[in-house]
Amino acid sequence: MTKHMISFALRSTFVALFLAAVIPLSAATNAPAGIDAKSQEILTKLLNTFKMATSAEAGIRMSMEISLPGLPPQNMSGDYSFAMQRPNKIAMVLTNGMMGATVVSDGTNMLTHLPMLRKYTLTPAGKDLLSVAPGGDAESMAGTMGSLGLLGAIFNTNGYQGFIDGIPTVVYKGVEKVGGKSSHHLVLSTDAGELDMYVDAGPKPILQKWSMDMAKLLDNESLANSPEALEAMKKSKMLMSMTFTNWNLSPTLATNRFEIKIPDVAAKVASFSEAANGLHAEELDDDEKITDLTNKEAPAFKLEQIGGGEVQLSQFKDKSALILTFWNTKASPAGKALPLLADLAKDFEAKGVLLYVINEAEDKDEINAFLAKKKLKLNTLMDTNNLVGQMYGVRGVPHTILVDKKGIIRAVHVGYSPEMNAVIAPDIDKMLKE
Repeated sequence: MTKHMISFALRSTFVALFLAAVIPLSAATNAPAGIDAKSQEILTKLLNTFKMATSAEAGIRMSMEISLPGLPPQNMSGDYSFAMQRPNKIAMVLTNGMMGATVVSDGTNMLTHLPMLRKYTLTPAGKDLLSVAPGGDAESMAGTMGSLGLLGAIFNTNGYQGFIDGIPTVVYKGVEKVGGKSSHHLVLSTDAGELDMYVDAGPKPILQKWSMDMAKLLDNESLANSPEALEAMKKSKMLMSMTFTNWNLSPTLATNRFEIKIPDVAAKVASFSEAANGLHAEELDDDEKITDLTNKEAPAFKLEQIGGGEVQLSQFKDKSALILTFWNTKASPAGKALPLLADLAKDFEAKGVLLYVINEAEDKDEINAFLAKKKLKLNTLMDTNNLVGQMYGVRGVPHTILVDKKGIIRAVHVGYSPEMNAVIAPDIDKMLKE
């Protein structure tokens, strides 16, 4: 593994962390325990105050202090304007810097723009503030209590109980200064680690700041093929903080505050999973660059099918259009994509569209055990040596390719999001009309 690849893998990890900063707080069904009386008192006042707000606005400074082995310390920051209006309008707009994402929901659609990658997603809006789930792998990052996730939880309509579900302990640490103001310091435990929350100690219980070591959130999937980078991450620290200023609760907000504006210098993607998995093509070495196969003839292949027999691409020509998805059992996003793609294929089966999922270099027992656990019955092919994946330019999974009846690739979708079918389906319709 080259020094370049270690650095690239780490940059990819930063992208995943920035995405995590806009992922909603996950909630459990169990009642909380281990929350001291002072913490409960402060949180109850804070959440009752925010629960009553019909709208809100504030300024936000996001910062990250990064410490990596062998590299000088780095500090990154970004400034945001935040606004919300119930039930589901949100505008968290990056106004200065490149750190993080702009997320805007107009109540019908939601735009998520990551300037660092010059990419954006456009997905259906959530039904409420807790349903904010920008393009990415929300489930695997759940519990990170990122910026919008934390804010959505604070503005939840069930107040203290709606916020605290799934948090086993909260410890009161006393009063400290934040931005010159006295603030109560609370430490909340989550599945991912400890979240430090600071609440104004004055008469108005307002959220002042939160911080967390984001390096502890990684599931290391994006670094699975890079032992050097993985080892480096174990010794790393990425302290992300968000400081809030100028809170205004229940203001009258202009309608255009939540207007979706498509960025001029960004490309639309199905999700940002490709970014989190290191698929930022312009930063790859020449021999690793991703080839754009759209509107080109699909590379021929012949692969063994789980359950018996072989399948070759040529047998479908002039008969069926195909959804080809590359995956493996160890990639959590790929596993989550399969049930969605199975449902999508059913919707188009009557129109002559077939789904084949192509597993990368795993044995039959491993594949069958995974599919049985997920209760999935799929046309599964085995790319034993990853040769077919290489021909199709696969650098991360899930990697989904649409092939028309003439054997021409019509669209490529990399990554997973809960709304991926809403993005892929129009491309299938377009393919069938051509």
